[in-house]
Amino acid sequence: MKKLLLAAVLCAALVLVSAAGCVGSDPVVGTWETKPVLGMYVSVQFVNDGTGSIALHTDLSPAEATTSFAWEKTADKTYKITSSDKSLPGGTYTLSDDGKTLSSSTGLIVLNKA
Repeated sequence: MKKLLLAAVLCAALVLVSAAGCVGSDPVVGTWETKPVLGMYVSVQFVNDGTGSIALHTDLSPAEATTSFAWEKTADKTYKITSSDKSLPGGTYTLSDDGKTLSSSTGLIVLNKA
């Protein structure tokens, strides 16, 4: 009986710890990618601390170089990205209602949740 109770308490603790990692995380946090164009695509990683990294990939090789950027939420589903990388130009980006795409205000850059 004690083992069963201990197992139940450990399972409950595991669930609470797992859920705690999700609390407060912005929907933009995570990995996003462009659709491949001529075998090349851009992968963007948003970190919860307002930073991120950009990597250029090909179908045949992993990222050769990464650059960093900063981001901030300016309104509901609206983000400002500060970047000097041409693969992900700085500016305003909007999160879709379903949370699966992030698009630049010009519409030229569209990222899909990986």
